[in-house]
Amino acid sequence: MNFVHALKKNSNQNGKVGTGGKGVGGGLKHFLHSSLAGEREARSLATIHASEVTREDPKFCPREIALLDITGKKRESEFLSTSMSVVFELGWRIQYMVTDWLASIAVGDWTCRKCRNVAAFCSRPSACGKCGSSVRWDYEECRFESTVTGISAGIDVLVQLDGPALGVVEIKSIDKDKFKTLVAPLAEHRLRTNLYLRVIAESGESHRRHLIDTTKACVLYVSKGGYGVKDTSLKEAGLVDGGYSPFKEFTVERNDEETDEVCTRAKLAHDFRASKVMPGGVCETSFCPRAKSCPVLKECFSGSYPSQ
Repeated sequence: MNFVHALKKNSNQNGKVGTGGKGVGGGLKHFLHSSLAGEREARSLATIHASEVTREDPKFCPREIALLDITGKKRESEFLSTSMSVVFELGWRIQYMVTDWLASIAVGDWTCRKCRNVAAFCSRPSACGKCGSSVRWDYEECRFESTVTGISAGIDVLVQLDGPALGVVEIKSIDKDKFKTLVAPLAEHRLRTNLYLRVIAESGESHRRHLIDTTKACVLYVSKGGYGVKDTSLKEAGLVDGGYSPFKEFTVERNDEETDEVCTRAKLAHDFRASKVMPGGVCETSFCPRAKSCPVLKECFSGSYPSQ
């Protein structure tokens, strides 16, 4: 389910999206704003997602996970403006579009658009084994979970391009002006992609894991402006094209030292769920900005749950 659809689904249930689609003043612009702005439920922490442990604000805290489990509390929902909703949706749409362009070399799970039958971990089928339809298929992200840290990672697309091993590809859309100056993957994208490789290698999915190259991955950037930048390599490669490319690709080499810190914190939360050993937190005092927004601030500093 894409971002805006999830937002609408959640909001229609709790009645928190704008004015329910009633455009103030009757214009289309106001209708769209009233439909798209609204509350988004906080992501469940039952699974420890890679995006959760690698983000800087708020910093991932294993103690928060443990105390949320104990108290049954949840993080508060967040308000997303129309602008942010559109940004997220455009990113998802571009990822879907690029994945569809890569479909002939992609390997993963495929959902038949006619009967919703799923063909598991394979190249794109020529026809559905259930209904026989040859209509287009929807590619589904392959998800892996580390047996060591419990971190879960959804891979944008796996491709078979060079050699027998499947390559990990992360697709990122970026503003056209930032795209022009991009000379390396952004730090957050490099760290998260690096972590994905580690998660795959540590996963229990042996039937899939051994087919994937976990030593390196590709971060593929797509310019939201379409044209991108001049690229002489196209002509040098003998490609008949317009000389511009909206794509830049960078290789990320796996380096576990760079992900040790986030994996250590995730493992503390993972181990708590197995052994109930209470981890320490990341806040030095109850007055720091992160602590003030924490849903278990009171419990964390109450003295009732000493770290072990």
